[in-house]
Amino acid sequence: IYDSHDSVAEDVLLQVRQEFDQLIGNAAEQQVLIYSCEEGTPSYAFRGGNSIFSKCLLEASATLLQTRDVVKIYDAFALAASNTRAIAQSLRIEQNPEIVPAKCLSSQELPFSFNPQCMKKNNG
Repeated sequence: IYDSHDSVAEDVLLQVRQEFDQLIGNAAEQQVLIYSCEEGTPSYAFRGGNSIFSKCLLEASATLLQTRDVVKIYDAFALAASNTRAIAQSLRIEQNPEIVPAKCLSSQELPFSFNPQCMKKNNG
Protein backbone atom coordinates (compact mmCIF):
# COMPACT_ATOMS: atom_id res chain seq x y z
CA ILE A 1 0.00 0.00 0.00
CA TYR A 2 2.86 2.38 0.72
CA ASP A 3 4.42 1.91 -2.72
CA SER A 4 1.22 2.15 -4.74
CA HIS A 5 -0.46 4.94 -2.80
CA ASP A 6 2.20 7.53 -1.96
CA SER A 7 -0.41 10.26 -1.71
CA VAL A 8 -2.75 8.35 0.62
CA ALA A 9 -3.30 10.06 3.94
CA GLU A 10 -1.78 8.48 7.02
CA ASP A 11 -5.24 7.97 8.60
CA VAL A 12 -6.34 5.95 5.55
CA LEU A 13 -3.23 3.78 5.81
CA LEU A 14 -4.09 3.18 9.45
CA GLN A 15 -7.63 2.19 8.46
CA VAL A 16 -6.28 -0.25 5.87
CA ARG A 17 -4.06 -1.81 8.53
CA GLN A 18 -7.02 -2.07 10.91
CA GLU A 19 -9.15 -3.76 8.23
CA PHE A 20 -6.36 -6.26 7.55
CA ASP A 21 -5.89 -6.96 11.25
CA GLN A 22 -9.63 -7.57 11.57
CA LEU A 23 -9.57 -10.04 8.66
CA ILE A 24 -6.65 -11.87 10.25
CA GLY A 25 -8.43 -11.80 13.62
CA ASN A 26 -11.52 -13.42 12.06
CA ALA A 27 -9.43 -16.28 10.68
CA ALA A 28 -8.75 -19.37 12.76
CA GLU A 29 -5.31 -19.61 14.28
CA GLN A 30 -3.41 -21.64 11.73
CA GLN A 31 -0.26 -22.19 9.80
CA VAL A 32 -0.42 -22.73 6.05
CA LEU A 33 2.71 -23.84 4.25
CA ILE A 34 3.10 -23.02 0.57
CA TYR A 35 5.87 -24.40 -1.59
CA SER A 36 6.66 -23.26 -5.10
CA CYS A 37 7.45 -26.86 -6.09
CA GLU A 38 7.32 -30.43 -4.89
CA GLU A 39 9.97 -31.53 -2.41
CA GLY A 40 13.13 -32.60 -4.18
CA THR A 41 12.28 -30.83 -7.44
CA PRO A 42 13.50 -27.44 -8.69
CA SER A 43 11.60 -24.19 -8.59
CA TYR A 44 12.12 -22.10 -11.71
CA ALA A 45 12.39 -18.41 -12.43
CA PHE A 46 11.82 -16.22 -15.44
CA ARG A 47 14.76 -14.54 -17.09
CA GLY A 48 15.63 -11.68 -14.80
CA GLY A 49 15.19 -13.75 -11.68
CA ASN A 50 11.48 -13.48 -10.87
CA SER A 51 10.10 -16.75 -9.53
CA ILE A 52 7.41 -18.24 -11.77
CA PHE A 53 5.29 -19.26 -8.79
CA SER A 54 5.68 -15.97 -6.89
CA LYS A 55 4.70 -14.01 -9.99
CA CYS A 56 1.71 -16.30 -10.54
CA LEU A 57 0.65 -15.95 -6.90
CA LEU A 58 0.65 -12.15 -7.07
CA GLU A 59 -1.14 -12.19 -10.43
CA ALA A 60 -3.73 -14.66 -9.11
CA SER A 61 -4.43 -12.36 -6.20
CA ALA A 62 -4.89 -9.37 -8.50
CA THR A 63 -7.16 -11.36 -10.81
CA LEU A 64 -9.34 -12.64 -7.97
CA LEU A 65 -9.60 -9.15 -6.43
CA GLN A 66 -11.43 -8.04 -9.57
CA THR A 67 -14.47 -10.10 -8.53
CA ARG A 68 -14.26 -10.23 -4.74
CA ASP A 69 -13.17 -8.07 -1.84
CA VAL A 70 -11.18 -10.71 0.04
CA VAL A 71 -8.96 -13.35 -1.55
CA LYS A 72 -8.40 -16.36 0.67
CA ILE A 73 -5.05 -18.14 0.65
CA TYR A 74 -6.39 -21.38 -0.83
CA ASP A 75 -8.09 -19.62 -3.75
CA ALA A 76 -4.96 -17.62 -4.55
CA PHE A 77 -2.83 -20.76 -4.29
CA ALA A 78 -5.13 -22.84 -6.51
CA LEU A 79 -5.08 -20.32 -9.35
CA ALA A 80 -1.34 -19.65 -8.96
CA ALA A 81 -0.49 -23.35 -8.93
CA SER A 82 -2.54 -23.96 -12.07
CA ASN A 83 -0.93 -21.02 -13.86
CA THR A 84 2.55 -22.08 -12.70
CA ARG A 85 2.04 -25.58 -14.10
CA ALA A 86 0.79 -24.14 -17.40
CA ILE A 87 3.72 -21.75 -17.76
CA ALA A 88 6.19 -24.48 -16.83
CA GLN A 89 4.66 -26.81 -19.40
CA SER A 90 4.92 -24.11 -22.08
CA LEU A 91 8.63 -23.80 -21.20
CA ARG A 92 8.98 -27.59 -21.38
CA ILE A 93 9.81 -27.91 -17.70
CA GLU A 94 7.81 -29.26 -14.80
CA GLN A 95 6.93 -27.39 -11.65
CA ASN A 96 4.17 -28.41 -9.27
CA PRO A 97 3.48 -26.05 -6.36
CA GLU A 98 2.24 -27.65 -3.16
CA ILE A 99 0.32 -26.49 -0.13
CA VAL A 100 0.05 -27.97 3.34
CA PRO A 101 -3.35 -26.71 4.42
CA ALA A 102 -4.57 -25.91 7.88
CA LYS A 103 -7.67 -27.62 9.19
CA CYS A 104 -10.35 -24.99 9.58
CA LEU A 105 -13.74 -23.94 8.25
CA SER A 106 -13.64 -22.16 4.89
CA SER A 107 -15.11 -19.08 6.58
CA GLN A 108 -12.02 -18.99 8.81
CA GLU A 109 -9.36 -19.32 6.11
CA LEU A 110 -6.50 -16.85 6.07
CA PRO A 111 -6.90 -13.84 3.82
CA PHE A 112 -4.13 -13.37 1.28
CA SER A 113 -5.17 -9.98 -0.09
CA PHE A 114 -8.14 -7.65 0.03
CA ASN A 115 -9.76 -4.51 -1.35
CA PRO A 116 -9.89 -2.13 1.63
CA GLN A 117 -13.35 -0.73 2.29
CA CYS A 118 -11.87 2.59 3.39
CA MET A 119 -10.14 2.96 -0.01
CA LYS A 120 -13.47 2.41 -1.77
CA LYS A 121 -15.08 5.14 0.32
CA ASN A 122 -12.28 7.55 -0.51
CA ASN A 123 -12.47 6.83 -4.24
CA GLY A 124 -16.19 7.36 -4.57
